[in-house]
Amino acid sequence: MSSGSGGRGLAPRIFLLALALFSSGSGLAAQGAPDPVLEGVREELEGLLPLNLRLGERARAAEEAQRASRLQEAEGQTETFSVGPFRVLSVPEQRELAEEVIRQAWDELRPLVDGSEGLLERWTFLVHSYWRQEDRIAIGDTLVRRIDMSRRFPRAYLDRKAVETIGNTLFAGMPPEVAAWAGGQPNVAPDRLSWVARELITTPSRAVRRCFRGELPWCLDAMAAHGTKGGWERWYSPDERRFYIQSRTGADGPRTKAIWEGCVEAGMDEACEVFLRDREPVIPLSTEARASLLGHVLRKGGPGAFQRLRAEGQGSLVERLSAAAGEPPDQFLASWRAEVLQAQSSASAGLAKSPFTAFLWVLLLGFFAVRSTRWRLG
Repeated sequence: MSSGSGGRGLAPRIFLLALALFSSGSGLAAQGAPDPVLEGVREELEGLLPLNLRLGERARAAEEAQRASRLQEAEGQTETFSVGPFRVLSVPEQRELAEEVIRQAWDELRPLVDGSEGLLERWTFLVHSYWRQEDRIAIGDTLVRRIDMSRRFPRAYLDRKAVETIGNTLFAGMPPEVAAWAGGQPNVAPDRLSWVARELITTPSRAVRRCFRGELPWCLDAMAAHGTKGGWERWYSPDERRFYIQSRTGADGPRTKAIWEGCVEAGMDEACEVFLRDREPVIPLSTEARASLLGHVLRKGGPGAFQRLRAEGQGSLVERLSAAAGEPPDQFLASWRAEVLQAQSSASAGLAKSPFTAFLWVLLLGFFAVRSTRWRLG
């Protein structure tokens, strides 16, 4: 009988033995004397349980061996090259594309860890277009992460996927409190800064508005760099809190619905406070905005910034960011804010100054002139 069939027949056998043990146990309690039959059942049951554990260990060992076999098979079908501190495996027909994409991603991310590359974990990237294994495989001390470079994807997608995957290895080397705060990549692409600028301009939060106006300490506050305690009252005015609650139309339960109506429809500030009392405050500026500041700090700090961010003995999150940037918070916040606002998209997209816009205005004014009473009456 195979180990698989033995495993399938084991569970019913244990159940029946346990049932016999339970049935005999009631009589044993009354008699107060050991029952030879019961003792035999107990011994057999105790002998079977370790077997069940051994079967589980065998299954795990087989799965680990299968993973190792797949990795070995992949290595046998790939070419190996290095990019920065990482090893890359690629099928021969994709070697040129893989190396170009990975090197471009590393060139984009290297300024974040300049001078501290030795602190990164030695990941191996498996670049392919047809394997369907786990995204991440751990075998001994080797960490393997795969990057799907199927030709059905556009080049821009491949570039961002490579940056995202390599960026995750950088993020894994961050102090836990920094990683939890930023909550994403330690890098935001330049084309995404316009979205951060949109957040800074449109987020309904008095903390964000004060940051936008240039009150720099409020930028850290709007990112919860000092924690979230008292965040609702500190970040949002009563009307802004009501606006947030209004979007929570799916509130369940008659009591919650009544509180919601008292806040939104009756305008009762007390009801708003009750509604938010047990809810975690929503940080005004998103993880993308926070990641943009983290990336800005690492680039601004230059060589060794990543190492200073990770250094032991650092105090608060703000002190870590300041140590990485090599300057006080007001300075790196000012340069970050200027960089973000410079990236904002023009609302007119350049049309306001174009001849085409002037022509449209002439047509509009002519239309109103034709419809005027004096024109029609001659």
